[in-house]
Amino acid sequence: MVQKCDGLPLAIKVLAGVLRSKRSTMEWERVLRSDLWRMKKLDEKVPGVLYLSYEDLPSHLKQCFLHCSLFPDKADMYRRDLTRLWVAEGFTEENGELSMEEIAEDYFQDLIPPL
Repeated sequence: MVQKCDGLPLAIKVLAGVLRSKRSTMEWERVLRSDLWRMKKLDEKVPGVLYLSYEDLPSHLKQCFLHCSLFPDKADMYRRDLTRLWVAEGFTEENGELSMEEIAEDYFQDLIPPL
């Protein structure tokens, strides 16, 4: 699988993130056989493994991730503002224990894991 990443460190890191949640050999095989490896690149800098990572996200995180693409390249995005926008857009689901802002913060943490 690492060979499919064309030696790109970011692609390898993303692949590791996808595989981290896979517990069985069968799940790893499914990732290896995925059609997304053969998907035509939108940009030469974006390998198929990044599509795999996106496809592996739960739907509530996909919409938050895609929301970030509305910002211009290199725009400053502040965590608090971004999570409030997600709440305003209705991307968070009500939970009796946590506030909507806390849920959005959890989404942020899921999308941007610590280094």
